[in-house]
Amino acid sequence: VLAQPVWRDLLAGYTLLLDDCLAPGDEVVINSAHTGTVTQLSLRGVRLKVGETEHVWIRNGEVRSVASHVEPASPAEERP
Repeated sequence: VLAQPVWRDLLAGYTLLLDDCLAPGDEVVINSAHTGTVTQLSLRGVRLKVGETEHVWIRNGEVRSVASHVEPASPAEERP
């Protein structure tokens, strides 16, 4: 029973990494509660920089939704 959250975090982390949902440097909103820049992503969790000096660690098993702030590509970047 004690290992259940660890396995949930690892499975969710594997899914996040495999699906390429997040990467260091991404501006994201996680669970509509935490907004910041991804500084670390592992099988156990995500570290966000929120503000100048504060970091938040979110266990992967607690991630329910992710919204990314993606800048639109410039026309020059879209050309082959």
